[in-house]
Parts: sequence; structure tokens; C-alpha cells
Amino acid sequence: MNFRQFVDEENAKRVIEAFHKVFLTGDSTKGVDWELIGKNGCRIPVASSISLKRDGQGRPVGFRGVIRDVTERKEAERALRESEARHREQEERYRNILDNMEEAYYEVDLKGNLTFFSTAAVKNLGYDVDILKGMNFRQYVDEENAKKVFEAFHKVFVTGQTIKGVDWEAISREKGRIPVESSISLMRDTCGRPVGFRGIIRDITER
Repeated sequence: MNFRQFVDEENAKRVIEAFHKVFLTGDSTKGVDWELIGKNGCRIPVASSISLKRDGQGRPVGFRGVIRDVTERKEAERALRESEARHREQEERYRNILDNMEEAYYEVDLKGNLTFFSTAAVKNLGYDVDILKGMNFRQYVDEENAKKVFEAFHKVFVTGQTIKGVDWEAISREKGRIPVESSISLMRDTCGRPVGFRGIIRDITER
């Protein structure tokens, strides 16, 4: 039976190119992905190796190799792609929500360096996004407020409990001092270890 009898035209072309390359170079190849068509018409994704067979005089006489059914791998890859697409869509949705909030959303690492923030945070502090990314909280507060914020972070770190209504003053690049109220929650990794803090900062100048 010729291999063309159990592949479609597109896969036949792919297999021929792989065979031809091995024939010309004499080098074996692995991980050639293509689709077989079973007797019942069902398509089976496979990965194969191809090596050149030679006779006693070293002349090419055919090919040999191993063909592996990779259906499970392909299904896992498809599921991963779909999961990543949903994750990107969800991230975009959350980002749109955050960027349309009047309050500033922030995330910092355990040292107080900004790792993520909403558009409102950029507007409130008056720094470019590139400058604000990685900036430590001590750079936009005075010494007295730095102490107050640090104590609040430390309390959340020790207890693991979220706190709200922490009043302090931020220093904007353009507006000067801004009275704000913030919430602080502990962020953990998948193993439950503390990795940072997140929360909402609200400008309470009018209040």
C-alpha cells in the first residue's frame, strides 16, 4: 500500500518533503507532524521519525521510522491555547474595568515596588508608565507617610487580613501632596507564600 492512500493531499506533500530531505542529506529526522486517515475516515495526528535505508553497497533503497499517535498531545495543546485565549480575554476585561475606575488599583511586591497599576494611578501620581513601573512607594511619600504605609503593610503581612481606610498622603509629580485612602490585601503565590500586596487608592481631597 502506498502512503498516499492513507493521507490527504496536504499531508502527502508534507511527508514527501520530509522523505526528500532525508534522501538528499542522508540525515535522520524526528518529530515530523502530519495526519493519518484511518480506514473509517477518522483523522489521527501523528509524529514520526524518518531514516534512510541503504543496501549492502550503500545505495538508498527506502525509509524506516517510528510513527507515534499524538492525539492526546494535540488535544492538550488545543486546550492550552483555548485556556490562554480565555485568560487574555479575561485579563483585557479586567484591565478595561480597572482603567475606567476613578480609584487607582495597585499591586506591589514585598519591598513595596509597583508591579501593576491602573490608569488612575498614573494620572494621580503624574509619572509616565515606564517610570512608575518598579517605583518604590517611598519615592512618592515623605518620611512620616512612608512609616505609616510600612506599618500598614507589615500588619497585613503578619496577620494575612485585609485592611481598609488607611489614610496617608501621596506626593504627585504635578499636584504636590494628595490625601488618599487605601485598602491593602496580601497577595500569595500558588503555594500560599506571600509575594506582595494589592489594593485600591482613593483620592479624598474633597472629603
